[in-house]
This record gives sequence, C-alpha cells and structure tokens, in this order.
Amino acid sequence: MINLDFLSTFFSSMSLAVNSLTATKFVYSTAPMDGRYVHIKGKKTGLTSWLKTKLNINPESSFQVFEDHIRIRTHSLIGDKLTLIPNPSINSVAVLFGREKKLSYLFVGLLTIPFGIGIILVLTWLSSKTLLIISLTDKAGLEHIFPYAFTSTLNIESHDAEKIAAVIYKLSSKS
Repeated sequence: MINLDFLSTFFSSMSLAVNSLTATKFVYSTAPMDGRYVHIKGKKTGLTSWLKTKLNINPESSFQVFEDHIRIRTHSLIGDKLTLIPNPSINSVAVLFGREKKLSYLFVGLLTIPFGIGIILVLTWLSSKTLLIISLTDKAGLEHIFPYAFTSTLNIESHDAEKIAAVIYKLSSKS
C-alpha cells in the first residue's frame, strides 16, 4: 500500500524546489544591521522574469526580519505587494536546507553518456543549487513558506540556516 502522506509531502516539497526564487542577496546577523536581522532578495528566473524586466516591473522579491515584524515584498503585473507579519504572531519556525538534486538529470545523463549529452546532464546534476526554505506558522495556524535557491556565488551553509531559524524564533518569543 502506498503511503499517501509521504507522497503529498514529497510532491509539495518538489513544488517548492521548482517554484523557488533564485537568491540575489543574502545577509543575516544576530545583531541588527540597519534594523534588519535577515535580508534575502530573490527573483524568478526565466521568461517571466525577463518579461517583467521588459515591462519595467521589478522581478525581485525580498524577505526581511526586523525586531518586531517580518516584511515580505513581492512585485507583480498588478502592483507591489507588501506583507507584514508581527513577530509575536509567529508560533513556529521551520527551515529546510539542502541540495536541489534533479534525479532525472542523473538518470538520463548516465543512460546517454555514450551519446555525449549525458556528460552535460551529469555535470548539471553535480552543480545543483542549494535550497533554503523558510516556513513560518502563525498562531492562527496559517503557514507562510519562502523558498530560495542559492547559486555558488552566495555562500550559505547549514549552520547559517539554523541561525536564521534561531533569530526568528528568538524575536517571536519576545513579549
């Protein structure tokens, strides 16, 4: 019998990996810098981002943690969206840190190595991006998910992800 909970978790995590923003800026500190503890900027890659740029729409989104709130700014064809989440309303913080491995690249790459294209697919699999998914659950039970993919130009390690979660949790625990 197939475990449906496992399948739903697997497919939702795959969806987050595919829909993640590519991080263009990553700064965090346990002491605030310009009032911010965490500042992550990211944007979608591909045709949508290119089209927004051509239409003079900022394709970047930002995730910022302040002493008393979290600020999320996104841009769309309709306009800018600003979401403010008060830190005391955050009930739990979860951070997923790992590598985005597209197993299909490895599998097809290994099968097609004799044809030459397999080497490119295997190298693509080896140079996968680092994923950071921040999940905040508020006291009402709503989950806010922020997925980011990091290239090798922005250095992030697992201890960085843990420190971000600790900072958010510490700020949300203050009265």
